[in-house]
Amino acid sequence: MTVSAHPYIQLDQEQLTPPPQSTLCHGVLFVLDHDDLLQLLALKNKGQTLTFTDEFNLAWRKYVLFREGDWPQASLSFLLRYEGINVLKTQIGLDGGVLHQVVADLLPSPSLYQQLAEIQGWFIGQLLTQLPWRQRKYGFSCLAWPLAIAFVLISVILGWSTLMMQPLLWILVPIVLGLLGWGLQTLLRQWRYPLKRWLLSQVLYGRFAQCDRLRNWGLRWLHYL
Repeated sequence: MTVSAHPYIQLDQEQLTPPPQSTLCHGVLFVLDHDDLLQLLALKNKGQTLTFTDEFNLAWRKYVLFREGDWPQASLSFLLRYEGINVLKTQIGLDGGVLHQVVADLLPSPSLYQQLAEIQGWFIGQLLTQLPWRQRKYGFSCLAWPLAIAFVLISVILGWSTLMMQPLLWILVPIVLGLLGWGLQTLLRQWRYPLKRWLLSQVLYGRFAQCDRLRNWGLRWLHYL
């Protein structure tokens, strides 16, 4: 069973107004009250997981990969807000360093601190599982059959007069369609990983890194490949 992460996990984003318009992400914000905390701890203990929307994952990956000024990200910031108060903040450097800050009012309540630290760690773990681009069941190869059908239809239209004079040639149409669809599907699967590597390099350091719009386009394609 899965539970939506949307009410509890948000990106702390700021809309930049000067053109070109873009969004600056300051970190990840966890928002909980006491009832949420107890409910989520129960879900965690049952082995349930959180679900994230594609749009959230796109913005989350962008935050991990980039920081202000379009330079590669140096650290990740996670802030837990409990009952409207910021109580825990964790910064994880990509070099492995971890900085953990706790509001002083929480220290006299070790049991509550332990619960909050546990749920924050679970949240971070759930987020990290979203980073890899998962292999989709169809993905890029789903283009194979539309391309094959389009090619066969064009061939039928161009050779219509010949097909009318030799009706037996119609038998070849489904055979060609099947072979072409299978061949294109195999070819596109072989291209998927080289294309992903090339696209990621372009998003990080190449042509797509030149502006926010192209970078979003590249990240979106990486998600669906």
